[in-house]
Amino acid sequence: MRKLESVREYIHENEKQRHPQLKKEFGKKKKLPRGYGLHALVALSHYPELKDISIEFVFMETDATAYCRPVFSTLLESAKERTYRVAISKKIRKDKEPVRFHNLSFSAQIGVIAHELGHVANFIEKSAFEMAELGIKYLSDNNFKRSLEIGTDLKAIQHGFGYQILEYAVLIEEMKKKYPDEPYYQSYFSFYMTPKEIMAAINELEGELET
Repeated sequence: MRKLESVREYIHENEKQRHPQLKKEFGKKKKLPRGYGLHALVALSHYPELKDISIEFVFMETDATAYCRPVFSTLLESAKERTYRVAISKKIRKDKEPVRFHNLSFSAQIGVIAHELGHVANFIEKSAFEMAELGIKYLSDNNFKRSLEIGTDLKAIQHGFGYQILEYAVLIEEMKKKYPDEPYYQSYFSFYMTPKEIMAAINELEGELET
């Protein structure tokens, strides 16, 4: 995988000018989320390996900011012929409202999508049996879950989204202090990279790209 330089911040107005070209180049076999198609296309533009993969973005009432799964009816198809679904939160419990997708900045929203696309990039290398095994381990083994999610954060960073992943992690760190009784914030860094770890990964990547 070719590693990409990190973009510090995405500005909506700047990216909006690229929308037609992004859609033409990266919109194939994609059901884009209404109102957030540009966000998805910016993230997809850093994942050339997903250009011909069927991905649908949907809004759901979910306790997570977003999550990704293969569409069950396509699970037995070959990995690159499946359809993958990225679900985005449209309603969330009160204490988690600050991390509802709609309430995030443009850059952080791109970072969230980039993380989920990292899962898709992982899934297209798995057989149906391996996907079933992954699902069982993810739900039953916290060490496996941590390894998978940190690996996915790293994949997004290597695809150029380090600062976007960092922005979301910093927000979680702030919410962890503000909502000490909210399990999502308190347990988040048990499974995902901390701001310090993300910054170290960004610095390491930038050092590699300079050599």
